[in-house]
Amino acid sequence: KKKAFEWATFTLPSTVGQLINGLGNYTKFTPCPNEDDCDFGATYEWKLSNGLMVDGYSMKVGPKGKASKQHAIEFIELSARKGAVIDNLIFQLSLNKSSLTECKKKFNLKESKDPNTWKFQQNNVFTYLYFNDNGILIKIGQYPFDKESVG
Repeated sequence: KKKAFEWATFTLPSTVGQLINGLGNYTKFTPCPNEDDCDFGATYEWKLSNGLMVDGYSMKVGPKGKASKQHAIEFIELSARKGAVIDNLIFQLSLNKSSLTECKKKFNLKESKDPNTWKFQQNNVFTYLYFNDNGILIKIGQYPFDKESVG
């Protein structure tokens, strides 16, 4: 019997190696396109069989960077394949299922500048919750800074 999916909690910043321990091997490594567009550095992408997609961003890796388990992952974004409901994620949230109404009860949400996006801070991590027009959670981002106050 397949074990129910369990999100392994990562403390940001994490490393590629730690994410591999929790998620298995990454599916794709993409260095940043060029020096001018390196704000978010390289991207490590995981595509899990249950439909979960995790992007980990390694901000210090330049365009010539090679993949390495030692790379720091400063922030992560979780989304799901169309139609896949993924339970038991960070804070027990469910992609394609948790509602904005539920989340407002659970967290002290502040509205983000982006449409359908809300955020809250816990310790030094900012969690962004992205909803579709029906108020259903479609993406979760965790950043060690408030991404709206940078750039």
